[in-house]
Amino acid sequence: VFRRSGNIITTKDHKPNDPFERMRVESRGGTVSCHYGIYRVNGALSMSRALGNKDLRPAVTAKPDIMKINLFGSRSTPNDPVEFLVIGSDGLWDVLDAKTIMEVLHDSNLNTLQLKAFELVRKAYLKGSEDNISCVVVDFRDYVCNLSTQSTAENGSSGGKMSSKRSS
Repeated sequence: VFRRSGNIITTKDHKPNDPFERMRVESRGGTVSCHYGIYRVNGALSMSRALGNKDLRPAVTAKPDIMKINLFGSRSTPNDPVEFLVIGSDGLWDVLDAKTIMEVLHDSNLNTLQLKAFELVRKAYLKGSEDNISCVVVDFRDYVCNLSTQSTAENGSSGGKMSSKRSS
């Protein structure tokens, strides 16, 4: 999650070498071992949570971490709305840092979400990612602006110059 200010909210990687994940895997009868510097569950998967991989159940689960985020900011930063959400596979996150991703998201030459996602995948590939690379980019900028303006208008306050019309 990338906010207007540049603040970034990240999720936690579900890697087998994480102490909590390792304990969870081992408590369900799985093993965690290191092969050529990469930790794996039952010698196979380099993630401790995944969709599919039924043969690795119950050591590997599909149960997600759930995070609630206020799109408009927080009490400490009320004018810091969420601009983008980037959903990517470990092939993306293992090689790209937040600064690089933020630069791509704000590159005016990449004027569609598809181009932004493609550029993130391309950069990961060029940086040497050896894993699957998948990426989805969600743009909240119009949504957040339109909702906050609509909310202000409903409360009887001036909405300024922003449109309260929702985009579809």
